[in-house]
Amino acid sequence: AALAAAEAGVIAAKAALEAAQKASAESVKALTKIAFSADGAMFLASAEDGNLYAWGAGSGAAAGSIPLGTPLASLAAVADGRVLGVGSNKSVAIYETSPKWTLERTIGSLDDAETFTDRINTVAFSYDGRTLATGGGVPSRGGELKLWRVRDGEKIAENIEEHSDSISAVAFSPDGRHVATAATDRFVKVFSAEDATFERSFEGHTNHVLDVSWRADGLVLASSGADNVVKVWDFEAGTQKQTVKGHSKPVTSVSFVGNGGTLVSSSGDKTVRLARLCTWRRPATMAK
Repeated sequence: AALAAAEAGVIAAKAALEAAQKASAESVKALTKIAFSADGAMFLASAEDGNLYAWGAGSGAAAGSIPLGTPLASLAAVADGRVLGVGSNKSVAIYETSPKWTLERTIGSLDDAETFTDRINTVAFSYDGRTLATGGGVPSRGGELKLWRVRDGEKIAENIEEHSDSISAVAFSPDGRHVATAATDRFVKVFSAEDATFERSFEGHTNHVLDVSWRADGLVLASSGADNVVKVWDFEAGTQKQTVKGHSKPVTSVSFVGNGGTLVSSSGDKTVRLARLCTWRRPATMAK
């Protein structure tokens, strides 16, 4: 069922991509004015649809668009990523081609002991960008998983009972239904992304667990730890599939590469390693 759902999602994503590419091709076929950015890195073009489009000057790859509201009668690049445009409606404006980061909100403070009891070690956004997960806690006393609504910063749910030591990593499952945690109590655990209720626990590391990652299909988890190994877990069965050795010091991060069975890990031994996981299954019965 999960495989069928994933395949349906891939088909829908491909259809959406094709539609977006078609719409993009149709919308930019009538260009009015062109210019290079001041540093020569981007190629800019105003279109009759009222948008300003940008491409990488070296690669030709699309770099995005800015809605102007009116076609430009003249276009000129200005320093610091800005563009001066004269609109066909006789307006003159300067447009920012580089996004400006501004602080939207802060959750918690040094003087606030209620929002977070101690340090926050890790954060992660859900794939739809609507939920933020934070992990931390008081070392040697308890782990603290909290879920926040991104729109207004309100707390959705929390779980402060399951881990007995601070949480070092959090990761949302690809379908957005689960949150995995790695903690210094040597456990990997999975919680509901809706209400932070405990769902499943994975035990096997002999030291602090430092990171956790989901495979793209949501069926397999990988974790890395201060025991110098990466462990691979079957999410549905709740069992350990493999132990990947090779690092000589704590493995600080681990991540699945793309949609396949390849892992990348980094360690205090000053190496980054790629591991191709064993994916074969032994037959249930064998001929004599």
